[in-house]
Amino acid sequence: MKFNPSNIQPSLLDMMPKYERISDCIMGGDAIKEKGETYLPKPDPTNYTEENNARYKQYLIRALFYGITARTVNGMLGLVYSKPQPEFDLHANLEYIKTNIDGSGITLTQQTKKVIHDVSALGRAGLLTDYSKSNSEVSQQDVIDGKVRAVIKRYNAENILWAETQNKGVENILSLVILLESYVLPAGDGYTSKTDVQFRVLSLADGIYGQEIYRKIDGKDEFEAIEAEGSIPVDNSGAYFDHIPFTFVGAVNNDHKFDNPPMLSIADLNIAHYRNSADYEESCFVNGQPTYYFTGLTKSWIDDVLKGIVRIGSRGGVPLPEGAGAGILQADANTLPAEGMKTKETQMAAIGAQIVTGDSGTTTATEINRNSTVEDSVLVNIVSNVEQAYNFCFQQVTLFTGIEIPEYGINKEFNYESFDSSRYTSLIDGAMQGLNTKEDAFNYLKRTGMVNYDVEFESWNNTIDNSIPGVI
Repeated sequence: MKFNPSNIQPSLLDMMPKYERISDCIMGGDAIKEKGETYLPKPDPTNYTEENNARYKQYLIRALFYGITARTVNGMLGLVYSKPQPEFDLHANLEYIKTNIDGSGITLTQQTKKVIHDVSALGRAGLLTDYSKSNSEVSQQDVIDGKVRAVIKRYNAENILWAETQNKGVENILSLVILLESYVLPAGDGYTSKTDVQFRVLSLADGIYGQEIYRKIDGKDEFEAIEAEGSIPVDNSGAYFDHIPFTFVGAVNNDHKFDNPPMLSIADLNIAHYRNSADYEESCFVNGQPTYYFTGLTKSWIDDVLKGIVRIGSRGGVPLPEGAGAGILQADANTLPAEGMKTKETQMAAIGAQIVTGDSGTTTATEINRNSTVEDSVLVNIVSNVEQAYNFCFQQVTLFTGIEIPEYGINKEFNYESFDSSRYTSLIDGAMQGLNTKEDAFNYLKRTGMVNYDVEFESWNNTIDNSIPGVI
């Protein structure tokens, strides 16, 4: 049987529906509504008439999708980058890592943010350290001249199609990874281009790492390796790599196993909230339309006086005969969907807060304070895993170039609170009464972003006026 790199691992197939729901929620209302009945079933699914189809289209249009999933992920990313990141000084010959880490112009910070975003959403991403082709020893001069270099490429969860491991002593190491990629090829008109897919296969054969790129043969349901020779890299001493320079990045840990997506619960609640919204808006539309009624009219009055027309409003008037009457029928809107929406909004806020702080209670995102225990929070764990993954990649860069790279760090001290002047005043008053220290007030200002992260207490305390204007 010929090798088919497009096969998808069964465990990934099991995860794909979850990834799709989360990704659609992050993309927003247009993506959700494009899926139609996938996320919003027809109220009457057995009715196939054109009238019912037209009503469903209006039902879909009126539904409101509340983009809380995307806001939660972006909010988590904002917390990570709410303070300056640790210094990361590189050798001059490796400065390109900061400005062009993957060879396409993406900076290290941009790529790191995307990886944190991916893992915060789906719980999985991947990083590959790739190398310039070289079958001989790489010299330092080659690195200086830019003839050879290492790049770090990011892969999202859906594009890591297959992964296998094998035992190496006490370690369990990757032995096969298949990655889905896109490549650009000419469209044939001399001006434009189009994209197609290819499969990058990373493998260990007899303990030596190598890679091949497979593309589909035109007109056939078969694949061929289009890049085999020269795809076995060597390190700066000329030795072959005895491992695959690829690492997973997970929400729990960085092994090849699938972690539960952090945003799954929020996305599912987000979709349920969307369905409640559709029912609520439908109820408001149907029940909110007033119906006028008239009593005591005769046919002759309708024909001779009203002329078959009833004019209502400020410029209208309805002449009625003696004993006749008029009124408006208007039903109360169904409030159950609205209550369901409010409940789900509270639940989504609580889950988002738990992801950030690790608090398993009912604290909402707006009630988080700095006293929360965050060491075990999902967000802190994600950032630590991303940090670990990049340090692994930089070790692979060092093996290739022979140039040492310092430890890479990402901020894990997050600002949770909004500034409250009454609380700050209480801290200052408490310091004057000996109930707490002035440094407690200073730390509160730093946590809420009222004082720059790099300001020291001694410097702040020695200023003539270290109060917040308008507070004390």
